[in-house]
Amino acid sequence: MKIKQFSKSVTAIISSAILFASCATKIPVTTMRPAELDIKGAKTMAILPVQTTDAAEVDYEHGAAIILELLDILAGVDSTEEKACANYLTETLENGLANSNYISVVNSQSVKNALKNGIQNPADVYCAGRFTNFNSSVVPIEKQTSVDSGRKDSQGRTIYKTVYEKYYKLTVDFKFRYEIIESSTGKILGSNSYNYSTSSGEYSTKRSLPSALEICESKFNSISSDILHKLQPYQITYTLNLLTDKSDVLKQANKIAKKGNLETASAMYDSYYETTGSFESRYNYILLQQAVGNLLEARDMMKELYIKTGDLRAEDALSSINYELKQNSIFAEQVGN
Repeated sequence: MKIKQFSKSVTAIISSAILFASCATKIPVTTMRPAELDIKGAKTMAILPVQTTDAAEVDYEHGAAIILELLDILAGVDSTEEKACANYLTETLENGLANSNYISVVNSQSVKNALKNGIQNPADVYCAGRFTNFNSSVVPIEKQTSVDSGRKDSQGRTIYKTVYEKYYKLTVDFKFRYEIIESSTGKILGSNSYNYSTSSGEYSTKRSLPSALEICESKFNSISSDILHKLQPYQITYTLNLLTDKSDVLKQANKIAKKGNLETASAMYDSYYETTGSFESRYNYILLQQAVGNLLEARDMMKELYIKTGDLRAEDALSSINYELKQNSIFAEQVGN
């Protein structure tokens, strides 16, 4: 019996390389996982300008009026370091979302125009972030060192003098929170917060100090990546462990599977099972069905094998297949398949 052809909806992809660890033949399977945050099938998102700590709390359930008020307030120019950091986060999120295969970014100005003119909102959801706390301060540091005074004592020994040198460092700590809001209802679909503190190196003058943005830039990039990761499906690789026994046929089939020739290996497992009733050969055949994405068939066959044998390995494999089916179902719903 040959492995069935790939379905168009199959997300599992066989890696070209088969890893070997210990005595087990491991088959890596690359597949998609659904986004961690359920945004109700949203296809478009507007990144609202990140708010600073002096901005008022916003109740998004008040609808278009509050969004327009927010966009008008945030349109002002503010040269503070906190505002520079807020602008950077906004731009980083917009640029990251622009590369998404699943969500289209909508300029917040387009949202503003639509709400003012009473036309359809182009954004299904908003991403609204704000600093709930932001502190940036210059810390003076005085260091005491001993230097050669250029004089010697009566016994010819060098006389040292104490010199005080002043240095400066910049410290920054902040708390940042974001929320994903359904534009039609103002309902918050998800949120998360980040706390961070850091400081610069020491500099001899205040003018030489880096900006708050410069010392926090890598953290802002990390926050942006984490938010975008939670909003989108992502790719993972897991492994399936084939079983073996003392049979030369099974060992040979595993070697063939190791080389990536899964159809030939599958035929060998199936033929050996028909001849001997080997649990291991049937188990391996079913795993290869799972590997190529025939999850429904794999589930039914593994369930039958478990009922027939009561082997706990089949029970564990059945749970794994059911988990993959659930993940695929959520993924398909999110991307509209």
